[in-house]
Amino acid sequence: MKATLLRQYPSKKNIGQTNYTYVLSGTPEENALYAESQGDFLRTHDDGRYLFFTDKFGVTEVKFSSKGEPFADTSSYDNANSLIDQLPDGILKEKTAEAMAQALLAQAGFSAKAQAVIQKFDKPASEPAKADDAEDLGTL
Repeated sequence: MKATLLRQYPSKKNIGQTNYTYVLSGTPEENALYAESQGDFLRTHDDGRYLFFTDKFGVTEVKFSSKGEPFADTSSYDNANSLIDQLPDGILKEKTAEAMAQALLAQAGFSAKAQAVIQKFDKPASEPAKADDAEDLGTL
């Protein structure tokens, strides 16, 4: 089932955790399976589509276990992490991780502009700031 982020909110149960609500779009068979798995806990969006609640960010798909239980498909993140862990430290690992992070951010719905901002502030502390990184503060 395709999952689209609807909202996020802080968890009341687990302080410091963020929870996410996704709107699901699926085939009639998937919708029936999801409704059956949720029972009395089934919640719907204003437009009638089903809602999926999780603490996982960047979910684009919800799949079903062999027992018919829905789960957030995080295989993209798991596979990227596994690949990065296999690479030796160095420029190849760094550049591969950067490219994979950009792809995952795009998949999660971040715009190119948002990705650029994230990348701008994600520089190692040892890397000096460049003149074009500073915002114009005017005269003091």
